[in-house]
Amino acid sequence: MEEFVEIIVALVAAFFYLFVRLQRKTSRIYHEAEAQGRSFGDAPMFYHKKIIELEGRVVHIFRNSVAEIVKRKTIDYIRTKTGSRNHRHRHLHQRFLIRSEDLKGKGTVLIERNLKHGRVPLTQGDMVRVKGEYLHTVSWKSRSPYGRMHKTYEPHGFVRVL
Repeated sequence: MEEFVEIIVALVAAFFYLFVRLQRKTSRIYHEAEAQGRSFGDAPMFYHKKIIELEGRVVHIFRNSVAEIVKRKTIDYIRTKTGSRNHRHRHLHQRFLIRSEDLKGKGTVLIERNLKHGRVPLTQGDMVRVKGEYLHTVSWKSRSPYGRMHKTYEPHGFVRVL
């Protein structure tokens, strides 16, 4: 039994060491990018989980399907009844893509606004200014090298039609 405990303690210590080392490396890379003057358009990966402000044109507005609405409402109902505080996939969002002069090529950023905080009246082609937390969630299948922005409501951020 003591050997088992020693192995677990060693594994936890190794995990903690690697985690701290990775955090320092990520932090150092981000600060190096800032020191080099890299903008969001040049190096979006350095702005992961940072509050950014972006101005651009709405190029597409996503509609919530009936299946999406039923899924979110069901998850919300179940988690409310069970007392869960997990907010993942719980609320409906207004989602749209914007293209900005700050972005390279034909890159777009997905904007997500929680409908609990109200819908912004938008049409395709509107100019908007958005502030929120950027998440660099790009996969190899993505058509754009940019991720998404969320927390686009007060006090974290905003969506304003210009």
